[in-house]
Amino acid sequence: MAPKLRSGAFGDGDLLHSIAGAGLRRAARVAVAGCLGVQPGERVLIVTNPVPDTSRISRALYDAVLEAEGRPTLLYQPVCSQLQFADEAVYAALASRPPVFISVSRLKLGQDARGVAAPYTAGGTSYDSLFHALLYGEKAVRAFWRRR
Repeated sequence: MAPKLRSGAFGDGDLLHSIAGAGLRRAARVAVAGCLGVQPGERVLIVTNPVPDTSRISRALYDAVLEAEGRPTLLYQPVCSQLQFADEAVYAALASRPPVFISVSRLKLGQDARGVAAPYTAGGTSYDSLFHALLYGEKAVRAFWRRR
């Protein structure tokens, strides 16, 4: 029987989870510090789903933002397909214009109901998603997302 170890935020107890957790924590640190360059005091919005794999990844990213002295917010929403609307809390949180946005969704982030009804304009281009307007139009957010 494998020895029981505590593996931090994950709460998993066996050695295998501890080793996998260490690799995930290391990858999250690289993503946060290296790829996104999160700075002390910088707000980071992380959107995920209550699914074990995406939740575990998102919690590791949250912890890595804390280590970088950033200010993470972790928001859960139901799993969305490409045709479904995201929970309104997702785009309301994006409207606060966090400098960094991370989406770790099982399928898709979900459409922006407000943007579909009344598109945003940024840099002379129309966008049906606030995320796209901030990322591509205003270039006001650094981001990464998990593609499926």
